[in-house]
Amino acid sequence: ARDEPTQVAKKADAWELRGTVVSEDGKPEPRASITVRNFPFVKILRPNLDGSFAVTVPKPTRNFAVFARDENGSRRAAFILDNSRANRPSVSTVRLVLKRAREMIVLVTDKSNRAVEGATVTVQSNYVTVEQQKTDRKGQTRLQFAASLPVQSVYAFKAGEGLDYCLYRSEDEWAVNPYARPQDDAKPLNLKLAGARPVLVRVTQTGGQPVAGVRVRAWIFRLPNKGQVLNLAGDAVVAITDRDGKASFPQVPMNNQGTIIFHLETQDYFVLDRLELQPNSKSNEIVGVVAAWEHVHGKVIFANGQPGRRAKVEITGSGYQSQSFTGEADCDDEGRFEARVAPDQYVLFLAKSGKAISEVQTRVVHAGFPTKPLNLVMEPATRVHGRVTLGKENRPAVGQQIVATLRPPIQYDQLPPKERVLPKPENARRGVWIQIWDRTTTNEQGRYELEVGPGKRRLFGPPGSDWVELDIRVQPEIEHNFHSDPLEPGTLSGRVVLKSNPTGGVGSAEIQAESIDRKRYRGFRADCDSIGKFRVRRDTDLLIRATSADRQLAGFARVPLGHDNVTIQIGRASCRERV
Repeated sequence: ARDEPTQVAKKADAWELRGTVVSEDGKPEPRASITVRNFPFVKILRPNLDGSFAVTVPKPTRNFAVFARDENGSRRAAFILDNSRANRPSVSTVRLVLKRAREMIVLVTDKSNRAVEGATVTVQSNYVTVEQQKTDRKGQTRLQFAASLPVQSVYAFKAGEGLDYCLYRSEDEWAVNPYARPQDDAKPLNLKLAGARPVLVRVTQTGGQPVAGVRVRAWIFRLPNKGQVLNLAGDAVVAITDRDGKASFPQVPMNNQGTIIFHLETQDYFVLDRLELQPNSKSNEIVGVVAAWEHVHGKVIFANGQPGRRAKVEITGSGYQSQSFTGEADCDDEGRFEARVAPDQYVLFLAKSGKAISEVQTRVVHAGFPTKPLNLVMEPATRVHGRVTLGKENRPAVGQQIVATLRPPIQYDQLPPKERVLPKPENARRGVWIQIWDRTTTNEQGRYELEVGPGKRRLFGPPGSDWVELDIRVQPEIEHNFHSDPLEPGTLSGRVVLKSNPTGGVGSAEIQAESIDRKRYRGFRADCDSIGKFRVRRDTDLLIRATSADRQLAGFARVPLGHDNVTIQIGRASCRERV
């Protein structure tokens, strides 16, 4: 499942998108319809006579996509940017070539196999809604979308009837989903709604007052015999809280087996914790709590004493709540800034302007208490660069992600006891840990470059290479080259059986695999088929934990690299193993 987006306190500036829509022979398509999505932004427009168009798109960029279609929808084009994390660079131009659309016929029925009229049916690709239609009296609909798009999922829902979905296989998945359809499957799809469990979400402030106007979206569902969860796009199943702070979800599936996650979205408050509904919960009502923002002031200067005019301050926070926090603030002409920050968090601040970066500073932001102002001094950035090579031939690693993490000088649990004032719930499931991530990718020569400020960083290269500790001071550059001898991914087949009856496969068992080699970390989960069989790709030694669908039976197996088959016996699990 895609990571839940962290909360951003401040919207960044808009950016300009330009593009063209043409036919397969390169002629402009002025009568095409264009849809631009940049969650939650949606804009529909038509191109100019020469096929060109321009649109202003708000930042931050998340799940950005552009779609085009001709007048009858028989020819389509699409551009989707793999850009689900906020504040990444935005694409500036796109070229959309209209081609024959892919068609998909979907039939929606209820638990008695009767046609469901008026169900919403959606195709999703890369966590973006690419087409959506309603079913007719026969429970059918025809979906048309760009044939170039890989299908991630198709799902249907209706109030009072429930929800169902089908997943499609992806080439980059390490675990084969036995229930997923291949990408080229053209057969009609039947989705069955097995009944609904109406859920009421109530949103309040920390003092208990209801909060209206909060956008609540259903995010994660898990139904039996699907192999994986349904991770919904941001505009899929949404409700807005009324004046009593209530939002209704009458389409929640009765047969959901996993934790249902709801995401609260509001710029006016900080959402303290992720909202979850457990499948065994007797109540159909859950409460989400939001809190007022805290305000932190500060000033940014250059090392020569000049004010940090128009510098940006990056902010990252973590507390005992399940929700983390990221944000930014702009400095004025005097280098002063005011930041809106999540309450009851340990917060890291970093200033940037051009190639000047400050050392990080931290503050414990306690709700209702003033926070000491910040003074951030920007020094010339350090250029961290190098080359990444692979194999005995030392061939360049093209498109390899390089990650640098920055930790604060002191983590929260290392502070003196009198400074550790953040309220800690009795059932806190997480600690307070913060760091900043800087990412880049290698070019065609396998080279990378990052501009970073002073502080302790870890630099991560390709799988199979060691990460390196960097204690960066004010210095012009640091060069570090990575090399890895990649292992060819192999296939591991296996079966989960009963310890009491090794000939009996355990249908719908789940496996959780973790790499034993820290250099080649590859963790994933997979579902077994109806007779307990599974198949995965692997490039390292694995430790596999298998559990029955009801979590009552468990077992482990270590599988060295080179072994292509394994049988895992499971038996009665301890309380710890069931977690």
